[in-house]
Amino acid sequence: MESLTRIVDAFKFQEQIAERLKEATNLSIDISKLIRNAINESLQGINEYDWPALFKETEDDMIVFKFAIVSMGYPPPHSMDIPTMRMIANSYKEDKEYTKSIIDQLMVDYYNDEVIEIIHDSWEAKEILKKRIHILRKVIMGYKLGFHDLVIPTLLAQFEGLLVDCFKIDDNVGGKIISALLEELLLKDSNAEWDFDEAIHYYYTKNLLATFKHGKKLKSLISRNAILHGADIKYGIAQNSIKVILLFDYIVHCLEDISEETISKGQERVEEIRLK
Repeated sequence: MESLTRIVDAFKFQEQIAERLKEATNLSIDISKLIRNAINESLQGINEYDWPALFKETEDDMIVFKFAIVSMGYPPPHSMDIPTMRMIANSYKEDKEYTKSIIDQLMVDYYNDEVIEIIHDSWEAKEILKKRIHILRKVIMGYKLGFHDLVIPTLLAQFEGLLVDCFKIDDNVGGKIISALLEELLLKDSNAEWDFDEAIHYYYTKNLLATFKHGKKLKSLISRNAILHGADIKYGIAQNSIKVILLFDYIVHCLEDISEETISKGQERVEEIRLK
């Protein structure tokens, strides 16, 4: 069953994370211990579970998690383990304001250098990133050194370049074309509760494509246009680097399995835009 496979894979991934996750230093909870306890509780007496009820409960939590994490300013990360997603979802349901107050520190603690390095290792193994990996290595190095002003615009550019490459698009590419390609990639075959495609598309549209005016209050903390056009000069913080890394990582995950049919439809959309 696909749902069971996803849960088991998440547990396996978290075993690797737990070994390398540092103890939280600025929160009142020990995240590493909490995650381990959640996994142990989930696996204890596994044969006694009412599996249909468990899947339904997990699906419901995934829906809440996607809404909650996006509303708190982060793209939903497919690299996060399911127990932690459910913890965040339940915390958000119980006390929205408290969850908002700790989410930045929680994400920084969870995606520490060791976990970011796991993501980097996965990039090293991907063929679609081969020609960009020398830049991505510097992005990860910059993140670890705290050079967030450099990490964020660099990765935003690689995100768009990778998208164009995988759809095999030539010549001039503007914002309308990038948006059309993302729609073809994320909105055509979404798998409801068990993927984050629609939530990622919404996050990108709402946050990265937020409009701006020089000298006016910014609508987003991670507006692509405000950053690249010099209106936002305060974007260089660890939380924003994590947001862009997680967004890039999810898009890589989607592009790795892109079908020829999706590529063809994306190319057709580009031609339609260019003819207008």
